[in-house]
Amino acid sequence: MKKAMLCLMAAGLLVFAPYWRGAVAGEPAGATVNGDVNCSGQLDLADAIFSLNYLFLGGEEPCPFVEAPGGGPEIAALEAELAGRDEELATCNESLATRDVEVASLRRELTQAQVDLSGALRDLITTQRDLLSAEARILELEAAQGPCAEQIEELQGSLATCNSDLEAAGVELEEARQQTESAQLETETARQETEEAQAERDTFIAQLDECENPRIDITVPALDSGDDQGVSIVAGKIDLLERITPTAPEAVLAGQEAATLELGTISAGPDGQERILIYDAISRALCSVDLCEGDECEESQRVKLHYNADGLVSELVAVDVGEPFPALSDTVPAVTARISRGPGQQRDDWVIAYEPRSRSVVGFRALDGYRPVRDNTWPDDDNFGRGNGLVMSVIISGVEIRSQLGLNSPPPVTRIVYLGSGQLLLFFAGEVLPAVHLLELEAVAMEVVPDFAEPQLQPVWKLRGNFLLFGEDDSPYLGLDDVRELTGEADAAIDGFQPFVNPTDGSALVFESVSGQFLKVSTLGFEEADEIGRSEGQGNAAIAIGSEAVAELTGITEGGVEFTHAASRGNDSELLLVEERSNTVLAYDYTLGADEPNLTRLFEPGRMADGRFDPGVSCDEKEAIEEEEEEEEVIEEEAGAGAGEVVDAPDPVLQLSEQDTLGTRLVFDRARGELVAVDYTSGRVVLVARGVDLSVVTGVETVDLVHIRNASQEAEGAQKVMAWDSASSSLIELRLENILTELCR
Repeated sequence: MKKAMLCLMAAGLLVFAPYWRGAVAGEPAGATVNGDVNCSGQLDLADAIFSLNYLFLGGEEPCPFVEAPGGGPEIAALEAELAGRDEELATCNESLATRDVEVASLRRELTQAQVDLSGALRDLITTQRDLLSAEARILELEAAQGPCAEQIEELQGSLATCNSDLEAAGVELEEARQQTESAQLETETARQETEEAQAERDTFIAQLDECENPRIDITVPALDSGDDQGVSIVAGKIDLLERITPTAPEAVLAGQEAATLELGTISAGPDGQERILIYDAISRALCSVDLCEGDECEESQRVKLHYNADGLVSELVAVDVGEPFPALSDTVPAVTARISRGPGQQRDDWVIAYEPRSRSVVGFRALDGYRPVRDNTWPDDDNFGRGNGLVMSVIISGVEIRSQLGLNSPPPVTRIVYLGSGQLLLFFAGEVLPAVHLLELEAVAMEVVPDFAEPQLQPVWKLRGNFLLFGEDDSPYLGLDDVRELTGEADAAIDGFQPFVNPTDGSALVFESVSGQFLKVSTLGFEEADEIGRSEGQGNAAIAIGSEAVAELTGITEGGVEFTHAASRGNDSELLLVEERSNTVLAYDYTLGADEPNLTRLFEPGRMADGRFDPGVSCDEKEAIEEEEEEEEVIEEEAGAGAGEVVDAPDPVLQLSEQDTLGTRLVFDRARGELVAVDYTSGRVVLVARGVDLSVVTGVETVDLVHIRNASQEAEGAQKVMAWDSASSSLIELRLENILTELCR
């Protein structure tokens, strides 16, 4: 019954379709969306009726598809490019004009020769016909044997004349044939010469282009050419804030500010999956974001809240630190340390940071099941914001620092350096405490409550620190007096650059900004200390990189150099150093002594600021862009100050990635919001991602990428990269691939 009713309804639609179409469609106004076949400006049942009417009753044709956005501009661009190519070919066609005239002349001669040959052939055929007729007549007369002897002689004379004419026609025919062959030979020769001329022209054009725009092939990293331009957000600001305040509506969270700081990574979960620690300075909450990929990811656990502001307060109160508004420093970089629990026992990975309000040094480590939150959306959970898989330990408080060093008040910490073997160096503000002290770390099992839902004390491993003082006068590990004596300067400053620890010998590379040179700070053994009158275990400074070598490679002789940070090159021998004033990246070989050439420059001065190589711009396009910019500058100069000034690009501010990527080192320029790569082989600075490409994805005007690290490598010549963008408070993924391009020399 239902099928019958459906058939009747379909028949009714087909019968009344012509009447409904006119009422619904009206005058076609042009389709605005695909599927609007009757041009009514909307999708409805009338479109289906219109289609049935066209298919089965011969109605009008549907409206055409809407042209895809961007089709017109792309066609216009291609037509403009085609017009440029036509202009280039016009010059080449002029050089072939003479050849074309010669070929046309030869063709005319060939045509005339063929006409003459045809005439000669007609004459020859006529003569042969006459000759045959004469021979037949002679035979008849000879057979008659009568008074026709005179006629026979006359006919024989005519026959001789015909033979003579026939021979002459044969000669003319041979001459015409020879002329035809000669014309054909000349035509073939002309064709070959034309092809050779065209090939020679193409060769000259290629040579001219190479002379004007010399280039070499180079392999460079670039964003994946997929639909999303190779950039995507893994976890955004909303994901972070909804873990911190789960009861707030999403609209409120979207308008809420976040100021995030990356502290490092921890290994959590049964498989030791790495998570990046993120601190939000506004809510004073500590979270972690999973760095997993693909099927390994559990989206509900992508972002975790570990400590909110109340949770940090409770950890400080537990060790008698009464700080109601604790925070984590954004000027003292956090460090990672691996600390043993004792001989033959396991080692724990800690992230060590500085709390500036109480002037305490604190540490964090992952511990599965520590103060679990049963429901992340329920802030009234007893464990909410109290750890959730992360243990906080106050290594040494500001009060303890003051007490152990015998000071009136705790001095501000400016740098933290982990030397290994449970030893931590603390750099203090030079105007308050001009010294570097050595803090020995010890793992201690302390009784705490690991689950507030079931209050019961259990032992949990935490860290404690004690200063080592040397000699009878309780000297520090290294004093600024020792540095001044070494450099010969009246002052010393060693806390503006995060020191780098040499993995081969445990020494620290420290930059002394007053003298503009790098120092090697190492721990003295018994014999070394006895030789120079110091204590075993104390620090000693020596020149690692002289100021002359630094000035020569950076080009800075006045005002002093400014080194911001360092990163390992990954070859177990070199360290990359970033100098901000000259925008230079230097490579320091720490296996060589100070008297050896241990410092090199990766690229020429100016390439980071003004000489970035864009693989998407060819030599010709680059030249055209430069000419256009020069014309604009001239126009603006002639127009005067009222027309505005040319705004120079901001001075780069560089942040190195953690590892090499596709044979290069990624560098983020936070002043311009661009991701570039330093090519070790060519010394070129290659543009990988423009600021606009990153801003479109993150939704902020200028991104600020920190903690740039490699993820998975799915194929040869392809690499995934993870980075935290502190501007949008997002974890983003960049998919890079190697491309072959032409480098303009």
